[in-house]
Amino acid sequence: MSSLFQGLATLAGGDGSSIPVGRPASFIALLKSSLILDRGVGNPTFTRADASTCATFTDFEGVVRTVLANESRFQGARRVENIILKPEAISAPNGWFLDAGGITAVQGATAPDGTATAWTITTVAAINGLYYPIGGVAVGDTIRNSVWVRRVTGTGTTKILNGGNDAKTTITLTSTWQRFAGNLATQVSGGTNFGVENLTSGDVLEIWHPQAEKVNGQANQAPSEYVSVGVLSTPYHGAGIDGVKYFETYNPLYVVNNIVYDSSVTSNNIGTGIGVAGLPGFGVGVCPSLPAGFTALTGYDYPHSGNYGNYQYSDGSIMVWIPAFYYKWGTGANGLAVNDIDIRYASYYASEAAANSDGYALHRAFYDGGIAKSGVFVDKYTNSLNGSVASSVDDGVVLSSAVRGSLSTAVFTSVTGGANTYGGAIAAAKARGTGFFCSSRFIFAALAMLAYAHARASTATTYCAWYHATNNFPKGCNNNALGDVQDAGIVYTNDGNGTYPTGKTGSATLFSRTTHNGQNSGVADLNGLVWEITPGLTSNGTNLYILKPSATMKNVTGSNTLATDLWGATGIAALYDDLGTSYETWQETGADRTVAYGSASQVFSASTSGNAWNWAGAGGMLAAGDGGTNPFGNDIFYDYKPNELCPLSGGDWGDSSNAGVWALRLDNVFTNSNPNVGFRSALYLVGGL
Repeated sequence: MSSLFQGLATLAGGDGSSIPVGRPASFIALLKSSLILDRGVGNPTFTRADASTCATFTDFEGVVRTVLANESRFQGARRVENIILKPEAISAPNGWFLDAGGITAVQGATAPDGTATAWTITTVAAINGLYYPIGGVAVGDTIRNSVWVRRVTGTGTTKILNGGNDAKTTITLTSTWQRFAGNLATQVSGGTNFGVENLTSGDVLEIWHPQAEKVNGQANQAPSEYVSVGVLSTPYHGAGIDGVKYFETYNPLYVVNNIVYDSSVTSNNIGTGIGVAGLPGFGVGVCPSLPAGFTALTGYDYPHSGNYGNYQYSDGSIMVWIPAFYYKWGTGANGLAVNDIDIRYASYYASEAAANSDGYALHRAFYDGGIAKSGVFVDKYTNSLNGSVASSVDDGVVLSSAVRGSLSTAVFTSVTGGANTYGGAIAAAKARGTGFFCSSRFIFAALAMLAYAHARASTATTYCAWYHATNNFPKGCNNNALGDVQDAGIVYTNDGNGTYPTGKTGSATLFSRTTHNGQNSGVADLNGLVWEITPGLTSNGTNLYILKPSATMKNVTGSNTLATDLWGATGIAALYDDLGTSYETWQETGADRTVAYGSASQVFSASTSGNAWNWAGAGGMLAAGDGGTNPFGNDIFYDYKPNELCPLSGGDWGDSSNAGVWALRLDNVFTNSNPNVGFRSALYLVGGL
């Protein structure tokens, strides 16, 4: 038997002979991640010819890892080792150290899986704990400790050792079982320990399944699934070595405030949900049902992957699935501080009415045709020409509504049905296929809101590459020199037009700093590059109008005559709600002006329905919401209301700090044509939330 299994199916007779056609096999072992038979009986064994040295294998992330002597290796699998040698035998004879006379441990309590395998820990003297010394740890190893804990009695402080440096982290216990993780710690010298400390005499806790892991070089350094030691017999968990288990899937676990959650459970807000702000995968997700023509990219279901939530359409376009989400905007009187925000995944509530009664609104981006939607596909990149189709492709030359320098074909008219006006983007977006449409202002504002939430939850660049103490928002091509005015590390590739410093979409040297979620999985180039045509607001020169939630984006058209047209009296009457001659920050003074996004006062309405909700969903500020603040990038708002207004979002290559994910121009009309204006496409699934 080979010492390196590569996930190939193996079928053999129990006597080692070949199996004639029609004769049933005595056993089947697929050997993808385990020696354990998939069918039949027996205990396979594995021995290396040279057991004196440790071998290596390449894991699921392409990292070469060293394994234990005589351990079976499974190429491309995920390896987990619990380096606590006696995790299910908490006593001094088994190597555990229980502070002398200060703590007792008795097995027999009901564990989370219903078995009587949990341990009751009683503190009989103040500041005592239980510890296990961990061997085989080298300087530089990164250790993650974890354990299930619940409180039985008492209110004292409980801490978990971090491992590596033996620093301690306070954990908040309840009477419900929770799995806790220590902070990540790098081994600095000497040995390390697993440990739980209870600081108050008389307190009683229950613990279960302590685990310590080396997580060196892993993209996801959360604890893995528990692996027992000292319980099973050969081949143990399938690797032939006790305490080691291989998995065919990504690690689905993640950590928030030292509590371990399982992303494969929908209620934990990963997977098909929008995710947790500040953590990997936030702001994108897994599409619940792929429409025809779409293919999931490798890693689409793994929050740490740059392809998480990313899909490719048959024309080559890369699109990102943005799951529907509820939000609550802080008023200072609704449980959140002014301008704070909380994001919840769509299935958090049994109904939209339940969410609304709790002060949460479904974002306007997830209404189409009067139906609440499960999410929306959004182009990852600004559209570029792909034959006669406008496609979202990396390193593409951006399409614009007028010729840009020498790029005579990078215009809307090169796309089937397109015209070199802003209104021409509506037909050009549809050339990709049935259901596609020019992405709306509501979708752009939803991405901006997700970026804002992610910024507030992040404290480092770990899962938010554009994080910054001051300039805490996505970066882009906006300094008139293929970079970002607030991030000198950003450099775009010139698109070769010979006249303007325009970058290729997706070409930034530090790509993740240019996406809405600060990760490679996000939607790129929302700050600068080119202004994007984003229908959703208009004017007849006197009154202001906002697109009704009942409007169906795939059916709207780009002129000013029909009831489906986004402009003109007939279309306005059919598709829009009237906001009056002024509404909040929009034309509140009655004169054309420019203001900046952000204020110490409340910026957006917290309403869950009506025009106030719709306006907030378009990124529309309250009357006192402007003036400019760093959390909003001081992005510009052009407060105009021309007849047949066409909204533009994001800024262009030379807009400096005026550009950004909130930036909104309301001073252009749909018949305009400019070399710095493009668009991206979007797609809703058929059916509702």
